[in-house]
Amino acid sequence: MAWTFYKADGSIITSAVSADSATTATVATTVTVTDNESTAENNVLTFVAGADADGGNVGLESDGNLHYNPNTGTLTSPVFAGALTGNVTGNASGSAGSATGNAATATALETARTIGGTSFDGTANIAVGLAATATALASARTIGGTSFDGTANIAVGLAATATALASARTIGGTSFDGTENIAITTNANLTGVVTSTGNATAIADKALAIAKLADGTDGELITWDASGVIAAVAAGSANEVLTSNGAGAAPTFQAAAAGVSLGLVLALGG
Repeated sequence: MAWTFYKADGSIITSAVSADSATTATVATTVTVTDNESTAENNVLTFVAGADADGGNVGLESDGNLHYNPNTGTLTSPVFAGALTGNVTGNASGSAGSATGNAATATALETARTIGGTSFDGTANIAVGLAATATALASARTIGGTSFDGTANIAVGLAATATALASARTIGGTSFDGTENIAITTNANLTGVVTSTGNATAIADKALAIAKLADGTDGELITWDASGVIAAVAAGSANEVLTSNGAGAAPTFQAAAAGVSLGLVLALGG
């Protein structure tokens, strides 16, 4: 087997020699590379020996753990460092902090989410019972005193006028809520001088004592005016006599007529 090495200008460095008699060649600047895009094999990759980063005359090395398959386009290495772009197959290890960005696809959510009341982490399908429209309210509400949850119609008795008061009231000592008539009795259960039957009140004849009358002025008398309303006759002066003023007018105290003695007046009045 013979090798041919070329300089950068394309000229041959050495002539062909037998593989058995080949020695170290003069330093070459280029090598011939054959295109291989289909062979299913793991080809090891070469790299500069001694971790040299400046170039120059250096040796080449390889590591069987770093290889490339031309048929699948797969580059394999136990460890990758630095930014990585593209699809990755196989298991990824390391701390969560060493991975950034969003994965193209994931088999599970890091944090499960609740959808329609059902927990979902992406590992399996879930059934969510979400109706297009709700058939019932989550919490029943009261309408016109009737509970309503949306599952059925309800009858709400809201009249234009109320048939009963929300809170009963007391009228004349009797409870009234509007559902029925009530009878109000005044002066109920009175006996003796004043009696009552239902709403009618009466005072017994000759039952009121003078002490029950309202106080008045000394010398006044009791009379009734033209309307029949009780009234008082104002007290007169000394030696005046009570004089009638005719029907429809209250009597008054007046001076005695000339020539008429007080005794005669009293006698006539008696």
